[in-house]
Amino acid sequence: MMNKLLICFALAGVAVLPGFSQNRTAATIKEAKAGEEIQLRAGLTAKVSKSNSSSFASVKVKGEAVVVTIELDAGQKGAMILYKPAADSQSEIYLTGASGKLAPRAVIEDFPSLGSDNDKELEVLDPKEGPGGGSIDFQGKGFISLLFDIPPSQARTPMKLSVTVRSIKPKPEQHSFVVSM
Repeated sequence: MMNKLLICFALAGVAVLPGFSQNRTAATIKEAKAGEEIQLRAGLTAKVSKSNSSSFASVKVKGEAVVVTIELDAGQKGAMILYKPAADSQSEIYLTGASGKLAPRAVIEDFPSLGSDNDKELEVLDPKEGPGGGSIDFQGKGFISLLFDIPPSQARTPMKLSVTVRSIKPKPEQHSFVVSM
C-alpha cells in the first residue's frame, strides 16, 4: 500500500515538473526609458532613442513621422540576431499609444561590421508582403532605425516601443523589452 502511494506521488511530481520548468524559463519583458541601456544577455545590449527622420524623407506618411533607433552592441565577440518588423498587427516591433498598436512603415539597418554588405538600404514595409528584417550577424555596434506614421491626434501622447528579438549566436534566446518614449 505504501509503495503504491509513493509511486502515485512520484508520478504526480513528474507530471507537474514539465509545466513548472516551462514557467520558470519563460522570457521576462524588460522595461526601460528612452536612452537607457538594456542588457539582453552577456555581451549584447540595446539602447532605444528617437532620431531625425531625414533618412526616411522619401517615405510618405499621413500623420507625423517618428523615427525610433535601436542601437545594438555585441562587443568584440559578436552576435547574430533575428527580428521581424511588419507593417501590420503581427509586427514584433511596434509603438503603443492611445489607439493601440502602431506598426512601423519602414526600416533601415546600419551595421558597420558588415563592411561592404552594410548597404543601409531603406526597406518600406508592405502588409501584403509579410514581415521585413531578418538575421544580422555583427560585431560591435549597429543600428536599426524604424519609421512610424503617427496619427496627428496622437503625436503628442506618451508612447511605448515594444520589441522582440531573438539572438541566435552564441545560443538561441528570445529577448523582449518595452521602452517608454
